Amino acid sequence: MYTVAIVEDDAAHAAELARMIAASPATERLELAAAWRAVDNIQRTPSDNASPRPLDTDSHRVLSAAALPDILFVDVRLADGLNGIDLVHRLIPSTASVQVIYVSAYLEYAPAAYHTRHTWFLSKPVVQDELNAALARAVEALDAERAEPLLVHQGISLIRIAPREVRYIESDRRKVRIHERTRTVEAYARISELEAQLPDQFVRCHKSFLVNLAYVAEFTGRELVLADGAHLPVSQRCRKAFAEHLMAFVRRTL
Repeated sequence: MYTVAIVEDDAAHAAELARMIAASPATERLELAAAWRAVDNIQRTPSDNASPRPLDTDSHRVLSAAALPDILFVDVRLADGLNGIDLVHRLIPSTASVQVIYVSAYLEYAPAAYHTRHTWFLSKPVVQDELNAALARAVEALDAERAEPLLVHQGISLIRIAPREVRYIESDRRKVRIHERTRTVEAYARISELEAQLPDQFVRCHKSFLVNLAYVAEFTGRELVLADGAHLPVSQRCRKAFAEHLMAFVRRTL
């Protein structure tokens, strides 16, 4: 279950967002933790003891620095000239896995938002399909963050590898090479054993290659090009199933 909070200076808009969240396909995996008028405590910092005033204190937990939500909807243009993008910078540590979804009727804020770490930018009036897509991407990102680490043996050492860091895995006889974003780990293992431990966004493009779909930039039918420029082969046997998995992944994340 992932918690959701809304920062909005208009109670009616906050209530409408809450209604749409409840109507989304992801709602069974979500809990609305708080919705409040951001202007009540906008000046607080993570070290302050003040708590924002929730719109419904009986049924919702209040967002605090000690209990950040998993997904945060933030109105960009708040009352008194306050800015939701600045609020995110001030209250959410850069290391937090909070999925930020900005909401605004003013598209001129979009470029500034895209220079920050966020999941989606929703324009007002918010459309249900767009909100559904934003939540789907946020949930998928959180699932990837919380995926169990791969445990592989390298000599006498046991190495923990975060699945989200893995670009692709290559099999070479009795060994595998696990290509992460910043390093390559070589270990004794079968690629099928690692495949069974990984989320479903890891798909075979070849009997010797297992790729993380999040890193695929181009698929030509015969090969893949990853975001960093690496080229991987696509076998005829894997081509159709791989294309189907890739299209399903793209639809979920667009």
